[in-house]
Amino acid sequence: VVAFSIVIFLLTYVVPQIVSVFANTKQKLPFLTVVMLAVSDFVRNYGIVVAIALIGAWFMWRRALQNISLKRRWHTWLPFYLVAGCFRMFGESAWSARLSAVALGWLTIPLLYRVALELWKDRRTALASAGLLSVHVGMILLSRQCRYYTCLSLFTLLSVWGYWRLLHQSRWGKTLLVGGMVALFHTHYVYTGICGLAFLTHAAYFRRSQLRPLLVSAAWVVGLCAPWVIWFSQMKYGSRYGQRTFNPWQTYEEFFQLLRHLLVDIVPWMFWLAPLSVIYLFRKPRAEQESPNDDLSPETLLGWITAVHILCLAPIIPAAFYRYLTPVIPLMLLIAGRGVALAYRWHPALAGWCVAVFLLGSPMLDFVGEQVKPVLSPIDRVIGYLRSHAGAQ
Repeated sequence: VVAFSIVIFLLTYVVPQIVSVFANTKQKLPFLTVVMLAVSDFVRNYGIVVAIALIGAWFMWRRALQNISLKRRWHTWLPFYLVAGCFRMFGESAWSARLSAVALGWLTIPLLYRVALELWKDRRTALASAGLLSVHVGMILLSRQCRYYTCLSLFTLLSVWGYWRLLHQSRWGKTLLVGGMVALFHTHYVYTGICGLAFLTHAAYFRRSQLRPLLVSAAWVVGLCAPWVIWFSQMKYGSRYGQRTFNPWQTYEEFFQLLRHLLVDIVPWMFWLAPLSVIYLFRKPRAEQESPNDDLSPETLLGWITAVHILCLAPIIPAAFYRYLTPVIPLMLLIAGRGVALAYRWHPALAGWCVAVFLLGSPMLDFVGEQVKPVLSPIDRVIGYLRSHAGAQ
């Protein structure tokens, strides 16, 4: 408590006294100094309100958790509630269990189109990105599972859209960002921290002027999710996670396995040959490049978020499963759609080659074959074996 009080005193009284010293230098400030000044401004302007809200939420929620019936109903996994709602309306079946995940997966396609249109202002790029997502076998298979995968994709994409609008000071930027992050928290709270870290580091490096509104949005997310954070503090995880978390050798293996998923399973590596060639041919000479602020490109943002996801997931996941990269699938397909659009500018046949490589490099043929052929599931095979050998004894 004493240390926390000292930090608050330094941020609210000492730091504002030295702002004038930095202002007189008229030089570019270091990253940590910019962060410290932004945190100081936020604490001085909103510190009391946030403190009162957090303390009040803490006491009210601790009191509410004494109610056993409320505690048993309390849960943060939004996909479970969606499945329960489908069961209530359509009955308990495999179809209704998958309904919410499939609906959210389909909803991701028009949202991807809208985000691509916002990022590049190019309808061809938006159509290519949405088209690639609609035939992506990995996303189709994840949409058929009644779990949190499509929720992750949808709300991560919504958060990226809000963050992009916040950087450009567009309307509804903060609202979309806060709403997407809160919904992402209630889907899988780990990815909320990863996305938040990606946004903060990206803004600090490319657009420091927007750090303050970004920190305000982050405070709103923390405040709205604070009761669930208190609930998480009482959770106990299995020993398997503790044994494998932050293991250096395990992290090394998981990092390269996730990278392989990214470059082979999500988008085939051969797909990038044509778009990269076109980008190389149409690149601007260094003398014609614009100011450093133009480094705030959609490709840089999407690549940055994807890299942060891989770097953060590698030390903490129990194994490098493909499903852990679900949030970055739409982001990678946005870049892939941009590559198809650039290839089309060079020649339509080159864009057709990109799409053909994308389809042939994915398990699309196997997926279609399983849908049209009478293939027995593993459970059907087990039941058939037991029935055929029932009289053997």
